[in-house]
Amino acid sequence: MSRSKNGTYYLCRYGDTNPNASCYRFRADAPALENAVLQELNSHIKRFLALEACRKDQSGKKKTSEESDRKHYQKKVERLEREKTELYEKYKDGRFSREDYLVQKRECDAKVEEYRKLLSPKETEAEDSAGGTENAERESVAELIQQHSNLDKLTPEIQEAFIERVDVYSADRMKITWKFARVFDE
Repeated sequence: MSRSKNGTYYLCRYGDTNPNASCYRFRADAPALENAVLQELNSHIKRFLALEACRKDQSGKKKTSEESDRKHYQKKVERLEREKTELYEKYKDGRFSREDYLVQKRECDAKVEEYRKLLSPKETEAEDSAGGTENAERESVAELIQQHSNLDKLTPEIQEAFIERVDVYSADRMKITWKFARVFDE
């Protein structure tokens, strides 16, 4: 950034000394550039917050659905356990042969085992750890956004927190590289 009698502006560090560069002697007005970057950052923040609200809503629905499924499987396991007891009683009363009893008992045991696997907490832990890095990055961005909500000025602290670099190609064209591009671009 340079200052002159005409105001504050940004210069390309290569174009200032290289007459063959496309940005030779190009000056970007500092307040206008900072305002454009701030507007873009605010739009990314709004979009991020809207996506987070949707994610939390979906997460709440998913948990409710998981609880419903868990109760459903628990009831099935209880019903199968009662059915196994009834099978044994029928075998003892002589209404079933030993072979018939063992076949039906194995079927019940297989179903019970299947439902118990569905009920095991290990599966949900594995799913949670699969998106751990992405979730950690999203949480750190959410924390930063909460610290810097309602941005009205682009301060060096905010630039350091969110912006990797800004490439200005002309007075009306720039490219911002965000530090959290994956989170912002979802």
